[in-house]
Amino acid sequence: MTAKRLLVALTGTVLLAVLTGGPWYLGQRAEQVYRAEVAALGRQPQALRVVSESYSRGWFQSQARLELSPAAGDLAKDLRLRIDSRVSHGPHVLADLGWPPALARVASTIHVEHPELRLAGVQADTRIGWNGASLTRLRLPALDQPANGDRPGVRTLPGQAEVRFSPAAGSLQASIDLPSLELRQSGGKLLMAVRDLHAANSSVPWVGGLRLVSGDVVLGHLNAHLDSGPLGAVEARDLRLSVLSQPGDGLLDFHLSSGAGALRIQGADYAPSQVQVSVTRLDGATLAALQQDLEVLAGRDLPEAMLGIASAALLMRHLPALAAADPCLAVERLDIATPSGPVTAHLSLGVQGLTAGDLEAGGGAWLRRLVVDGEMSLPRTVAVSLVAFLRHGQDAPGEVTPQRAEAQAAAAAREVDGLLRDGWISVDGERLTTVVKLGDGLLTVNGKTLPTGGVLPL
Repeated sequence: MTAKRLLVALTGTVLLAVLTGGPWYLGQRAEQVYRAEVAALGRQPQALRVVSESYSRGWFQSQARLELSPAAGDLAKDLRLRIDSRVSHGPHVLADLGWPPALARVASTIHVEHPELRLAGVQADTRIGWNGASLTRLRLPALDQPANGDRPGVRTLPGQAEVRFSPAAGSLQASIDLPSLELRQSGGKLLMAVRDLHAANSSVPWVGGLRLVSGDVVLGHLNAHLDSGPLGAVEARDLRLSVLSQPGDGLLDFHLSSGAGALRIQGADYAPSQVQVSVTRLDGATLAALQQDLEVLAGRDLPEAMLGIASAALLMRHLPALAAADPCLAVERLDIATPSGPVTAHLSLGVQGLTAGDLEAGGGAWLRRLVVDGEMSLPRTVAVSLVAFLRHGQDAPGEVTPQRAEAQAAAAAREVDGLLRDGWISVDGERLTTVVKLGDGLLTVNGKTLPTGGVLPL
């Protein structure tokens, strides 16, 4: 045999081996990646539970079926998510050139089943890379679910979503874009309409099985008709909500911010507005231990009342370790425009040097470790409206007649006047201001100092 014929024979043998053995290897690797991603679902916050799962591997193509439900909560019993997938790992996948190279391609059909809602035919296309990374793109069909009794109808336009998974970092990223969402009563009356909804989030593993979650929600336009409540008609544009988790040296900082480019309530403008809140210096190891204890508790199927008591007891058990890191809760910025003028505020509530001995001492000894610093300024008319709104939530339910609204406003005005007379707030023209400070066991409100034991019976 000449060298040329030998080379041709060897080349043909290699090609035959690749075409026959390659799909088998790709199929095996694709199944490993698929099962790894299914396992990763259970490690996410608000985890999904795998009800059933099957995977049938073929030479060029495999079939998979996965059924999921919420791991806990009211929907765990009735809500099912079924995913039927066709995994292609034959030679034609070589056409999906890119970086990282594609290992397999998965075409899935997703069905959501619930007694009050059924969503079928959601199409998903997933590309799995050689490194185990995956990218899934979903096409969300239009939904037209009629109202049923007190449950409003839901109507949407087609949308899209995307999910990315990286096994190296263990990160998961997801986003959804929905051009239109409407809620309607029986008879077709509009309750709420949302336009240009975009939401995105990401999560990465941290200490002790915890995952750090960050995300954003943006609404281009919101129109709501809340006839049964004090807000009435609400219209907003450019609504934004952002959540950011920042770890460092075993501690976690959590930041939340929201804002509105335009906000109109009952015809009055309350924008632009912005709110920034943070929780800082949370001990990661303690949070991980608390999460594990709560997961064990959730699996014991306790009555709801007992579950709440047991959860509070677990929190108290971990409280000394959490407090040892000197955590702080802060409203860093509150700035809301109103027709009468801006509402501005800041507040920080922290713990400094709290020990288990302080908690065990009783008599409110732990209050000496609290540090509070805050200030709020707002128009008098807004203060009266705010008190009236709070009173409305406490009153017996019923129709808000003009006479009832007038009586609530008059009662709220008397409460504000009482606070002014007693010196808890100060007035400058039409604006009211109050300053709160707490330190060394002394509470100061607008210059009036009180021992905390006289205010908080603890």
